[in-house]
Amino acid sequence: MILTAFAAILFFFLAIRRREWAIYWILASLPTYLIRFSVGPIPATLLEINILILVCVWVFQKGPKQIRGFFSDTKTIIPIFLILAASTVSVAVSPDIRSAAGIWKAYFVEPILFLLVFLDTIRTKKQIVKSLWALGVSITIPAVIAVFQKYTGWAIPVLFWKAEETRRVTSVYGYPNAIGLYFAPILAGMWGILAHKVWQYWKHKLPQQEKKLFFLKTGVLLVLITLGTTSIVFARSRGALLGIAGSWIFYALFWKGKRVFFLFLLVVFGTLFTASPFVNTNPSSLPEVSSLSVRILLWKETMELIQDNPVTGSGLAGFKQALVPYHKSPQIEIFLYPHNIVLNFWAELGIAGLVGFLLVFIRMFSLFKKTPRDNETIHLGFAVMGATVAILVHGLVDVPYFKNDLAVQFWTLFGIMYSLSRLSRVNQP
Repeated sequence: MILTAFAAILFFFLAIRRREWAIYWILASLPTYLIRFSVGPIPATLLEINILILVCVWVFQKGPKQIRGFFSDTKTIIPIFLILAASTVSVAVSPDIRSAAGIWKAYFVEPILFLLVFLDTIRTKKQIVKSLWALGVSITIPAVIAVFQKYTGWAIPVLFWKAEETRRVTSVYGYPNAIGLYFAPILAGMWGILAHKVWQYWKHKLPQQEKKLFFLKTGVLLVLITLGTTSIVFARSRGALLGIAGSWIFYALFWKGKRVFFLFLLVVFGTLFTASPFVNTNPSSLPEVSSLSVRILLWKETMELIQDNPVTGSGLAGFKQALVPYHKSPQIEIFLYPHNIVLNFWAELGIAGLVGFLLVFIRMFSLFKKTPRDNETIHLGFAVMGATVAILVHGLVDVPYFKNDLAVQFWTLFGIMYSLSRLSRVNQP
């Protein structure tokens, strides 16, 4: 607790002196939501304390008047308002109001407050690039731990996952899929940036000094991509791999000049994915039941639940309890969420929350169209859209939002796309 307090104090001074770098620090340290403690009766994490410190410093220094343009953007404000309103109502209808209130503040209020500070602070192309790099750096320590776990079994919490023949790494998280959920969007974006750097090298003769910087950045990208992808494979998260492949399909379809690069990657991925028993094997606590069949059953039961509660759903933190009357297979556990991006939002937030998130995704695509089309800017837009596509594809079979780090990651990607779209309206370096 003393070390946590000391870290928070240091972050407070960083936020006062260099708010931009405080944002980068938060993005680079999203896994710190795992450092948990209580402030009196209220549970908290180091990540949310840092976010609240940043927001308080921002309000004190500048205040909300700095983002009037954002509040006048009804195409953005309306879906965000719907999400906040729906999540607030979902707390009220939840069977566990205490847990629902914690989810409400950690998954909705704090990430959206962080988005406001981000939009007021991150305005230039250089700042956007640094934000993306900060997200990339955030996977370093979890990825190294995951690789170490693969060969040692160290600190894997479940014996079935720890056993060498059925090993699934968990890194700093409590379960294997958490690795893929967090890593996949970041890696998808990194592939977009890497493709641009490769194209840049082949199309332009770079001066010697620029070549050194190019090889340094490209080398770091390759290391991060290798570490991250290896971690996902060791966690046996097929949904994450499919999410990354989905981003490659998006790049191949819409990114002129990079199509051959991503088509080649898709051919290699398809060959490995279908031929490798290591990638295809996905051991579970119920070997006789495939993870897909379990999800299909869960989706059917969730649809029955939603048909009876189409407006409010089950409420935040209420899905597991609400599904009990609809659950017909007692040998299969009830998950915390339906493991489908549409059903997740509908069950937790009701129809208004689902509509709000669908509008946010639509808004992301419309902002992407406003991104400047020069090669030095558009690749950033493609990288963010690639990450978004990875979330959508992975979300077909998993829960890519309802976690502290995933919520902040999602709104950061939205904020980056919004900031990119502003570059066409204001002259920024």
